[in-house]
Amino acid sequence: AGAASPIRRAGARSAGGSKAAALAAASATAAASSVDPGLLQQVDSMLLQLPSKDYKERTAALATLRELIPRFSSLTLDVQLRILSDDLAQRLTDANLKVQQAALEVIRDVFQGAAGPEGLGAAGINTLLPSLSRALDSSNGTARGLAAEALDALILSCRDASVYIQPYMQVNCWVGRNRDILHAKDA
Repeated sequence: AGAASPIRRAGARSAGGSKAAALAAASATAAASSVDPGLLQQVDSMLLQLPSKDYKERTAALATLRELIPRFSSLTLDVQLRILSDDLAQRLTDANLKVQQAALEVIRDVFQGAAGPEGLGAAGINTLLPSLSRALDSSNGTARGLAAEALDALILSCRDASVYIQPYMQVNCWVGRNRDILHAKDA
């Protein structure tokens, strides 16, 4: 039919890379489902912009993602997890404060709205908790507040508390403002 999506092209170029293979698998799963092709095209475009070196492109990608939140639940779990991948996790501690705050707001809103299936919180916490923990240690009070809100939403989306024990233990040894906040949330 149409041209291959950026996700599929990335997978074809580097079938050996785990990230590229995950992208290709997510795209194939979504293509086989009843997901709107226009929505997948928006996701592909956003995923290409998110790791950009230009902060304006990263900000635009996060604005696109924010627009997708109401339709997030219509995406397959594979595509949702791809969106919450390392690229978005890196934006939670972005050097540009506007990008960082926009990413924290997106994470908060995705998990507050319970837009995804039950498994999304459990799967997302492994990727997002280390970055959220670093954002809790930000020198900017607004970023710290957004990180705390995003962490609350993420933890509350996990129906089984045992899913965040391992990621929590990985960040528990860090020192700074985040340690006290994480201990309070653990209680």
